[in-house]
Amino acid sequence: FPVTIWGVTWVSTLLASLEEAHGQARQPNQFPTPVGWGIILRYVSDDSIQVPLTPYRSRVFGGRIIKTHALWSEHHQRCIYLYRHPARVMASYWLMLKSYGQIDKSMKLEEFCLHKIYGLQAWRAHVNSWIYKSSPGSVICFLSYENLVADTAGCLQKIINLFGTRLTNNCLKKAVKASSRANMIQAEAFVHNTDIRHIEKHSKYNFVGQEKRGLEDANSISSLVKA
Repeated sequence: FPVTIWGVTWVSTLLASLEEAHGQARQPNQFPTPVGWGIILRYVSDDSIQVPLTPYRSRVFGGRIIKTHALWSEHHQRCIYLYRHPARVMASYWLMLKSYGQIDKSMKLEEFCLHKIYGLQAWRAHVNSWIYKSSPGSVICFLSYENLVADTAGCLQKIINLFGTRLTNNCLKKAVKASSRANMIQAEAFVHNTDIRHIEKHSKYNFVGQEKRGLEDANSISSLVKA
């Protein structure tokens, strides 16, 4: 059950939160666990990092939930594809790669957009592979990031209706609340400050930013995106 998206951390948190809420509904005496970075990886595997896939099988969706940034392949049969305005994608990706030292820190955003590996050309190939090269037999839930922001509960319900089991409204509300931007910022800060495995690697970059992070940069490349 791959999840391949721009905004992947948020959707991973939403799905992990659903699993937590569903588990607590089934076992009401279970001690509630806050959904943080480690809890996400318990429920959602990430095929881009060098760790084994989680053995956990989703109670909501069945099978493993796997986060991927890959192009479509024949193995992708039940998928969520969250797309976002390309200018916001480029600005966000540029900031992250600079922070991790994967591109030169002096590289301008306009240069980054023209980069053959990371730029708009690569973004276009990724989107096209899922729209035009995917099998008609693949069930893909295409969701707009902007729509997810505007109606998080409604979009999450759409995912559940397509792939999942029936859940109570209370479970849905708990998952949305646990995955709010404020809660995610707090959870990431806690990891940065307490988990020695993350302190050195991630201390200079936050995956969860303020709502308008990169907006000014994104607006500056609107002409490139339209071209």
